[in-house]
Amino acid sequence: MNDLYLIGNGFDLAHGLKTSYNDFLLWYINNALHACNGKGSFKDELIAINRDGYQYSSLENYISIKEIMEDMKKMRFSIKYHHDFFKSIVENCWEYKWVDIEYEYYMALVEIFKEMEKKGTIRSDFHFTQVRVLNDCFENIREKLIKYLNTITISELSQINRIGKKLKEYTGIDASDSGKKLILNFNYTSTIDLYYDWNFNKNDY
Repeated sequence: MNDLYLIGNGFDLAHGLKTSYNDFLLWYINNALHACNGKGSFKDELIAINRDGYQYSSLENYISIKEIMEDMKKMRFSIKYHHDFFKSIVENCWEYKWVDIEYEYYMALVEIFKEMEKKGTIRSDFHFTQVRVLNDCFENIREKLIKYLNTITISELSQINRIGKKLKEYTGIDASDSGKKLILNFNYTSTIDLYYDWNFNKNDY
């Protein structure tokens, strides 16, 4: 009997990697705030930050979105969001310490469709523009997420032996036949590549 493993971001999290959307947003806003502190302003496709007060000699690396936002107000940093979609993502992460960007994207599309239904029209230049703007914002987020993931080192992970042993275990009824290890990988990092030497065949992926 073959064993099928579904690999997602939980696989990275189990290895102790900071690959959640919360980690990504912390990295992004921390970098933006530090850049603004040095230059007086920061602007990209998603946000604009201005420093209304004096330059701080140093800023800490914050560990939560809530902490960043609260300190920004105290230190007279102002933030402007170029997209309501990204603003809602940051605010959800602020309030719940967690956010699912794909789910938020889906719900944003649903809201646009509901507006179209209310107006009794299927085709509308205004709504198509809304979808185009939403997709542009989503693409900008995706590009920055890729940049963040490239900063994460996965060559040495403390959980490899423990997780590798679990992967080598088989779940078949017949314990004398482990079958193949089939892995369906939905993950956006190459963490699973670390296990090629555990008698997994690349052709089984």
